[in-house]
Amino acid sequence: MTELQKSDALPLTGTKLVLDRICRVALFLPVVCCLMIVLTGRPNVTAWERSSFIGRVEFALADQMEQGGQIEAAGRLYQGVLERIPEKDRQWRSRTHFRLGDCFWRLGAGRKAFENFQKAASLDPSNLDARLRVGGFFLAGGAGDMALEQGQALLNEGHRDPETLALTGAAALVTGRIQLAETSFRGVLAEHPGRIPIAMSLSEILTRERRPDEARIVLQAASQAQPESAIPLQALARLEEQSGNIAAAEAAYRQAVAREDSPAANLQLAQFLVRTSRKDEAEVVLRRVDAMQPSRPAALADFEWLSGDGRSALSRYLLSMRSVDNSWLTPRDSSQDRELHVAMAARIIEADLVTPPPSRDVRQPLTIARQHFVRFRKELDPATTAMLQAEIDLAANEVTAAEFHGKTAVELAPKSAAATYVLGVAQYRGGATTEAQNSWLQALEFDRDYVPARLALAQMELQYGDMTGAGDRLRQLVRDEPENLQALVLYGRLLLALGDVTASQSVAQRALAIDHGSREAQRLAAEIDGRQGATGPAAAARPSASADSLAEPGTAGVLAGVSAEQRGDTAEAIRQYESALREGEHSGVAANNLAWLYAVQGIQLDRALTLAEKADALMPGNPDVLDTMGFVYLRRREYSEAITILHKAATLPASAGQADLAEQIHKHLAEARVRAGISADEIEVAAVREQQPAIAHPKSRLQRRGDSE
Repeated sequence: MTELQKSDALPLTGTKLVLDRICRVALFLPVVCCLMIVLTGRPNVTAWERSSFIGRVEFALADQMEQGGQIEAAGRLYQGVLERIPEKDRQWRSRTHFRLGDCFWRLGAGRKAFENFQKAASLDPSNLDARLRVGGFFLAGGAGDMALEQGQALLNEGHRDPETLALTGAAALVTGRIQLAETSFRGVLAEHPGRIPIAMSLSEILTRERRPDEARIVLQAASQAQPESAIPLQALARLEEQSGNIAAAEAAYRQAVAREDSPAANLQLAQFLVRTSRKDEAEVVLRRVDAMQPSRPAALADFEWLSGDGRSALSRYLLSMRSVDNSWLTPRDSSQDRELHVAMAARIIEADLVTPPPSRDVRQPLTIARQHFVRFRKELDPATTAMLQAEIDLAANEVTAAEFHGKTAVELAPKSAAATYVLGVAQYRGGATTEAQNSWLQALEFDRDYVPARLALAQMELQYGDMTGAGDRLRQLVRDEPENLQALVLYGRLLLALGDVTASQSVAQRALAIDHGSREAQRLAAEIDGRQGATGPAAAARPSASADSLAEPGTAGVLAGVSAEQRGDTAEAIRQYESALREGEHSGVAANNLAWLYAVQGIQLDRALTLAEKADALMPGNPDVLDTMGFVYLRRREYSEAITILHKAATLPASAGQADLAEQIHKHLAEARVRAGISADEIEVAAVREQQPAIAHPKSRLQRRGDSE
């Protein structure tokens, strides 16, 4: 059996292929016959001459087959040619090995391709293409030093062609030889300014070295040389945005869409609109993206999911699933359809687990998630099934089962960032923090942009007081995922802890622009207002100091608790807030958040009241704290006290400035009045007096984001 037959390529069969090969041979038949007559007429024709002649004919035929797309058949012929070429004809053997390697590469047999390229390069050092391919394999395999050695050897021999410079530049970049990389890339662009990957790499070097004007020139030249591509314009737009040239950035993003009206280009425009607090315009663009890809209409739902609006995202995912196929559980022939359904089903189940329930039953999200899991299970592959089962186990606080299913998912999909991340969450919840950290780092090895793992590692860095590491990670994350509410709130709290009140306020405004009803974003804004009120305008203008000098006791615990609360891990949030209080956290945030969680769960209500009173003493007049205290009294069935506190919160000017918070306070107040036996007429009069809509139904749901009773 030949090497090509051992490869993963499909065997060649069919009458059409046979006829095609006969026709191709027929084209060469007259020439072959004439040459055979000449050869046979010559005296003393050796066997190797005949074999060499046949080999050249087969090489030409293989070349025709390769050009015609018959890659496997061409490879077989090249292998036959190698058996006919004399050992001393190294140049021809090198050329044939190169062509055979190219066939293997196109068939997906990378190892065999590399072996043939190496043989081609060693047989004939003048085979530049083979040596460049070997260097490219070194680079792709992470052997940057070996790739650089290959490139520099070619340069030393006088090869200054664009491909040699491109290889040398890429290898120099990954090995830290920045000056050599810049010189090499400039050499390529001098001849071919439209080489977009090279232009992008050079602009990134120049941007990192704070040479934006030079980076702008490179990108503009690439854009002019490639007038149909949106990529240089998108990079230029990002550069302008980072430089603070918002109008120029928007113009570039919109010009990119005009050039290439694709989902990807429109998504980048939508992200820019989010970053500039234009959520309504972003939604319009995202709806257009969904219309452009009706088989995968999830852009707006994904945005709502990242923005913390789980309920809207869930509804939209369900509608998207129906729009693709109303018969969810019927067999499908299309693998693309099946892949889409798997992705949608997974999103629906994950959204179930984090969406606040519309009723008082806190178990309802878990119940619905399990129902959807059963409903979609036939759609799911084994790895996705195990991963979702682990997530459901985590929501049910069944940590041992979650770790078992997480390990199963990793065994079934060992290169899956999502499966490895979920296993890390289960390990973290089980107390194996080192193993969890390793799992999250491994998830980033599989997908360096995987957001949940990046957030988890940032939260862990905060937990252990690594403010610098967490800051670097979160700073990059909010750049890459500008609509991620959890990342924004966490980053805002970090900036506030480091004393950069102005930057923290800017981040809080971005978070509120994404979801004004977010309890955590509102709380962050209130804390910033409190810090500015306590320290005066000078505090807002004070530059950021070092983490060591400004990180207060318990700050890491508060940030870790907030992160755990946002991802639905109530037990971990309580543990972190308690830890922060033991360390002496004195801003009032840990006490308030912990009191709220205890009240929501209906446990330790005496301690919850003590904590709420402590938070009120530390943050007097804060409507969010008063709402927490009133809610604690409500859970303790001390309705008169609850009414007094909540009425005070409702009449504070600060609550009027936060419409969603004010509405939540009045809903709690209405429920306290109902439970105190106040009549509907009296509630109506009180509501009019407070200029809020009346809520008199005794079973009115507390709609506050984050409620779960």
